[in-house]
Order: sequence, then structure tokens, then C-alpha cells
Amino acid sequence: MRVEMDTRAKITHLLNRLGLGANEQEIDALMPYGADGAARKLINYEHTPDRFPVDPTELVLHDRDANVSLEPHRYALWWILRMAATQRPLEEKMTLFWHNHFAVSGAKVEFGPAMLDYLNILRKHAVGNFSELTYEISRSPAMLHWLDAEISHKTHPNENFGRELMELFTLGIGNYTEKDVKEVSRCFTTWGVRYPYYELGKMPERDKVMKMSDADMPMIAFTECPYLADTGPKTVLGVTRRFDDKSMIQFLCENPITAKRLMKKLWAFMAYENPEDKVVDHLANKFVASKLEMKPVLAEMVSMPEFWSDRAVGTMIKSPVSFTIGAMRQFKVGEHFLGMRAQGATYETPLNAQLVGQLYGAFTLLHNQGLAPLFPPDVSGWRWGSAWVGASAMLERQRIANYLYNGTKQGRISSKWIRPLNEAAKGKDSEWLVDRVCETMTITLPKAQKDALVESMKKKGVDVALKDPKAKTPPALIVQPLIRVLAASPEYQLC
Repeated sequence: MRVEMDTRAKITHLLNRLGLGANEQEIDALMPYGADGAARKLINYEHTPDRFPVDPTELVLHDRDANVSLEPHRYALWWILRMAATQRPLEEKMTLFWHNHFAVSGAKVEFGPAMLDYLNILRKHAVGNFSELTYEISRSPAMLHWLDAEISHKTHPNENFGRELMELFTLGIGNYTEKDVKEVSRCFTTWGVRYPYYELGKMPERDKVMKMSDADMPMIAFTECPYLADTGPKTVLGVTRRFDDKSMIQFLCENPITAKRLMKKLWAFMAYENPEDKVVDHLANKFVASKLEMKPVLAEMVSMPEFWSDRAVGTMIKSPVSFTIGAMRQFKVGEHFLGMRAQGATYETPLNAQLVGQLYGAFTLLHNQGLAPLFPPDVSGWRWGSAWVGASAMLERQRIANYLYNGTKQGRISSKWIRPLNEAAKGKDSEWLVDRVCETMTITLPKAQKDALVESMKKKGVDVALKDPKAKTPPALIVQPLIRVLAASPEYQLC
């Protein structure tokens, strides 16, 4: 059944599903466009300038010594900062979707620049062509190392990549044979990896990083040796051709089974789990008709009545990213973080240690909830949905209030939100404060629950503190336990 919603509620739903969680700033900015226009603006994000200014090298360099950190964690921090600050939320949301689909972990890859290259490929093709993305991400050094495809040759093809290409990226289990695996694997015997970073020899690590950044040169790169190619005919799914790497990937991506499997996964990510067959079939037909382009599929998705049904609206359990990054965006943490960056900073300017520490705090929150960016648990990625709300994860979610108040008095993570609140709250009462925080967190409490919360705050002397100009307790400190209570509420776990 379709849910009746006004424009603001529709835009909130769009931001929850096509973005990184809804927040007042984004809702207000999209209201003049209406729901349909807001959807178009979110999907066609290339028309929104990418003003994110932080170069990954700023996370690699240390600000207190001459050391560098090239481990994948540092690049995960850069991605967290980008998600918190981006004005193109669907770009990062779809990057996360593809990260889960083409799962690669820094735990095995270890070399951070390889994970950055992988991440940038996902972002480049986030709403683009599925076959082109599959081809390019398959050739990324991170994927090659992750699935051992860099050590394959025609006399002994490595079957690991060929198997995962069919099982995870395209057809799914049960839709191919072991013979198909062997034949597909023959197409990928020419791929390899070079490490220009290590080819610079014994130069100091910081000098290497700066030299390669100055030259805009990759620290790791895909390479190919045509002499190792198996050019003979291959028979896959009953079709015999002289497949090479690109034509084989195209062949598997175009399979109707791939279309249905991918669309079911996308719908579960964006709308609800276990979609009806008619929903999957409709999107799969759109996917095929659009020649595997994702943008038309997303536009079709938000036009479908099921996307606006009571199964879809306000029913999805927030992933750790939707919860944590969503809260950071609601409380303007990304804006605060960018403000901590040195004025006029370039890739040569390391981010200050306090900011790096606060980004590590966000990474820890995500990790403890079960989703550490760039570190999926295995080749199949994360389990989505109800898996996110175990007891330990729920305890971690309550800690978001502590995280938002991390830092010095002037440098608290949520200071961009706190300072205006301190002024606006003067002379107000508990009910105003509860309403204000609920508006920030985009949740609506049941009346009985809200009344009980207001009454509890009154008993703690909040009304007196707000109305007394000489009160020593600023509203911001009163709000911290309120945020903790709301963050643990059932309403805030859903979007």
C-alpha cells in the first residue's frame, strides 16, 4: 500500500535511500525542487560540483614527523571524511553498494594505494555501466591480489577469479558448472601488477610519496602481458567463441540471470529485502533495455509505487554507515572536519593529528557495529539488514553521543551544530529542546514517548537551566544525554 506523504517526507525518504541519511540542510536545499526534482538532482549528481577538497595524501603524511602511513586504514579515514562532507551523497552510497558487491579487503591487500585505486574505480562508475565497472574493477591491482588473479597463466589458469566472477559478481551459485569455471579462467591469464612506488628504491618514504604525487603517478598499476594469452576458443554456458577478458566479462554481465540477481540485490539495498518477482523483473528489463546503465535503473526505481509503499518507507534497519555517517551529517561533523583543515592546504599539507584521531574514532564506531570501510569480512561482503542490530552493535550506537561531543570545548566534533543551539535555546523549555533535537535527527517520536522524555528533562531542572541567563550549564551539555536516548530509540534505527 502506498504511504501518503507530503513533499518533505518524500524528500526525507529519498535522502535515506539514495543518500547517506536525511538531514535538515539537505532536505531544505531540495524542497524547492519537489520530490521528483529532488530525485533527479540526487541521481544526476554530476551536475553538482564535487567540492570535496581533501587529497588522500593529506592522510598519508604525518603532521608531527616525517613518517608516512600507507596502510589501508588511512584511506578508509579519507573515505569516511568524504562521506561525511560530500554534497553528492548518492555517489558515495553507490560506491558503498559496489564495495559490498565487489568486496575486497585491505586485510589481505595491505597496500593502501591499491585500495584507493579500487575505491576510485567504484566511485567513477557508481551510476554508470555495469559491464564497464566489472571489467575495470576486475583489473584493479587490489582485486587481482585479493583473488590471486595476478599469478595466472595459460598453462595453469588460476580459477579463483573466474569462479568469483560468476558466483559473486554476475550469475550466482547454481547457474554455472565447474567446466564453465575452467573455461572462463582461461580468459584472464595476461593480467599482472606493477609497483612503481617500490621501484623507486631506497629513497625516503616521504620523498617517494611527494615525488609520485607531484608527477600524478600511480603507486601501483595494472599491467598486461599479451604473450601469456590463451587465444583459443572457450565454451561457456553452452556458447563457444574466442572469448578474451573483456568479451567474457561482457557476456556474463549481459546474461538475464545476472540482471535479475543484481536488481534484486540493488532493491534490497535501496528499498526492502525479498522484493516481489514483478519488481525484480521490471527493473531487470529496464537494466537490459538501458544496456546495463545504472542511472536509468535508479530513476525507474524511485518512480515505482513499491518504492513508496508501506514495505519501503521507514522500515529499513540502518546500516552502520547510514547510522554513523548519517548522524555525522545531521550534526554537521563533515563541515567541522573540513574547518579543522589548514587554510590553503594542498596534498602536501598533512591533516592535523586531532582530526586524524577523530576520524579514527568514526572508523572505530563503524567497525564495532560490524562495517569497517575497506575491510569486508570475506569475498561475499557484509550481510545487510537485521544483522546490523545485534546487542553489541546497539550498545555501540548509543556511543554516538559521546563521539559527537569528543574534542575540546571549542573543537567538539559537533560544534557547528552546538554553537547555534546554545544561542537559540536561551529562554526555551524542555519541549522545545526535544523537538529541536528530533528535527536534527529527523525522527518523530510517539506522543507518549515524547511526553515522558520532556517530563524527565523537566524533573532534572532543564527548564530552569534554559530560562536562567546565569545558568552555568549550557544547553549543549544538556543535549548530550538526550542524543544518547534518541540514538538508542527504535525510531532512530530505521529509515
